Amino acid sequence: MAKSVAIVAGSYHKDKVEKMVEMVKSMSSENNLLIEEISWVPGSMELPLQVKRLLLRESIEGVIVLGIIEKGETDHGLVMGQAVTKSIIDLQLLSMKPIGFGIIGPGAEEEQIDKRVEVHARQAVLAVSEMLFNQISFLFSNYSFYIFLSYSGEHGRSLVEQKQPLGERIGLV
Repeated sequence: MAKSVAIVAGSYHKDKVEKMVEMVKSMSSENNLLIEEISWVPGSMELPLQVKRLLLRESIEGVIVLGIIEKGETDHGLVMGQAVTKSIIDLQLLSMKPIGFGIIGPGAEEEQIDKRVEVHARQAVLAVSEMLFNQISFLFSNYSFYIFLSYSGEHGRSLVEQKQPLGERIGLV
């Protein structure tokens, strides 16, 4: 069954990012992904907010972010890239929903961008697909972890007896 995802795309270098969006759309069906929504934002700075809005929807199972942060004359792009990347990683971990990272840069030179469009779009789709369809594997490893921990509970009391969800036991909740 296809998994429902959204695309969030930065409008800076829109002509190139539109190519990335088209590549993602064409690859999605062959990777069993259904594009539920495509959201355009002004630039990379706005990506995390729109990603968060989409991840709050129960129907969205993952997000693919696309954008370009080119090299400028100052470190602004580098700082922006680090902040956006950290925010996206944090959203992925908090939501437990995968985010495919298709942002070229930071620090991309104009002549490098065209060469990276296809690679970044493809990698973002494949990352989300892999993570969505490996959830069953995660559930089994989650179960194995649960069984393993049940034999090593504190003071002879197993974690199974405590009926504590895995997320709480390992500090995710």
